[in-house]
Amino acid sequence: MTTFTFLLMFNFINPDGTDSLRNQYLQAAVDKSKIESFKSTCSQTKLKHPTHLGYCTMIHFLEAKNALNPYRKLSEFNTGKKTLDSLIETNNENIELRYLRHSIQDRVPSFLGYNDQLENDQEFMSIKLNSISDSSTYQLIYNYLNSENK
Repeated sequence: MTTFTFLLMFNFINPDGTDSLRNQYLQAAVDKSKIESFKSTCSQTKLKHPTHLGYCTMIHFLEAKNALNPYRKLSEFNTGKKTLDSLIETNNENIELRYLRHSIQDRVPSFLGYNDQLENDQEFMSIKLNSISDSSTYQLIYNYLNSENK
């Protein structure tokens, strides 16, 4: 199978590209050598969908995690926090944005004060889980919630 055929099939299965961005983010989250590739994808793509914007916003949190300079660390974190919260404010029913925020709030140090929506997002995801029609999104959230409850 040629690369072109594979890409054509992938776009037919997932025409909006969410799976690709999601996978690139998940790889970059565990392997910092993948961050530049993820950033490149985000900068080259004309992002309009809130979920896409949410995943690309996660770059700020990845940069904060890996920054050595404490001022840059805090600046990247605050930019990511502000952007993600703004996206959720205008797209309150987007479960994947809630998942992204919860995954950050659950892991950042409490002294940063970014844990105010943990319970709300957890409850929202639990309630809305069965209404997810996309199987890969469902599996992502389902696995995340089950790993949180252990």
